[in-house]
Amino acid sequence: MGRSPWAAASTDVPSSIQIAEPVVFSLADQSFSRTKSVGILNVSLGLGRALLDMRPGGGMTLLVNGELSDRFPDSVNVRKIQCEGAARSPLGRIWYDQVGVYRAARRFPGAWLVLPKGYASFILPPPRGVRLACYVHDAMQLHYRRHHPGYFPRFERVYFWRGFLSTLCHADLIMTNSHFTAGELKEFAAARSIRLAPVVPVGIGFDAPPAPKAGAARSGFLVLASRMPHKLTSLAVEWLGRWQREQPGFAEPVSWVGSLPRGIALPEFPNWRLINRLDDAQYHELMNRARALVYFSEYEGFGMPPVEAVFRGAAPVYSDIPATREVMTGRGMPFDNHSYTSFSEALLQGLECGSKTLDEWARSLVDALRWPDVAGRAAAAMNRISCG
Repeated sequence: MGRSPWAAASTDVPSSIQIAEPVVFSLADQSFSRTKSVGILNVSLGLGRALLDMRPGGGMTLLVNGELSDRFPDSVNVRKIQCEGAARSPLGRIWYDQVGVYRAARRFPGAWLVLPKGYASFILPPPRGVRLACYVHDAMQLHYRRHHPGYFPRFERVYFWRGFLSTLCHADLIMTNSHFTAGELKEFAAARSIRLAPVVPVGIGFDAPPAPKAGAARSGFLVLASRMPHKLTSLAVEWLGRWQREQPGFAEPVSWVGSLPRGIALPEFPNWRLINRLDDAQYHELMNRARALVYFSEYEGFGMPPVEAVFRGAAPVYSDIPATREVMTGRGMPFDNHSYTSFSEALLQGLECGSKTLDEWARSLVDALRWPDVAGRAAAAMNRISCG
């Protein structure tokens, strides 16, 4: 097992740091009931709470909706502005992302406006006197243009592509979840002669994992499914079906969570089931009972599920791609997306993985992936830019 770049970076984070200027943090266009990515929403909430702990000078202003307002404590350092229309409909979200968020932020000259979803308005320039910090989760726009160019409807493709370009052109600070994503952005900007603001890999934090229930029985494995082509669900169905047929005595539950691509159906094995959507608590409970998590993907900016699996005591069996390689650093059971043999061997190793090994991985990961360290890197970068 190699050394995580985040473990090394955590030693460089000041133990006590304060963001010199006020922070305006935008959350109003996100909600659990409408989001397409619970992962992005959870990262946004974690980043917001962590930055609040950095005690921004002049406090923090939260642009929120009623669903998310209670996720942050009421205190003298927190101002909440309700932007209810931002998450109620697609049109409301578009108006907020393109116009509303900048209108709200311009009331706070000298502040940092943080966009945790990473997409800047392409209709208006950032408000005068306000610095723009965008947290970019991945370069998925680039990946889909190269490998799946016709997947999204034209309006959606153009909308998010222009938002992606606007972030690269107008942000004063770009934060990323991984060194891999930072490299993707820098490489693209250099090819397009875009003069980038500082790109700082700040990472992702995780809360300390819950203590496992003593004597809790585990059985089977959890498989993540998606209609999105980069998630390789068709390949997962093919290879897991083949694996199941090669293991005729395997009767433990195989729980698929998510949606299947059009035209794909699960084989009719009696121990297989498909669950379309779970809330966080249900998802974690299912992972708490599984022996392994199976995670296929051809591209990620970070890849949170293998880390979450370790924290929940399930062995992570995952695609060996640059982002997961960086984050997991030899932990878990990676497999080659082009080799069934590699996958089959990884899955068997995952089912045999002991709790002692998983506990060791969990301790090292929770030390390397801490929200205070993420916020410390972000705060240090903001202060460097503020000081010129």
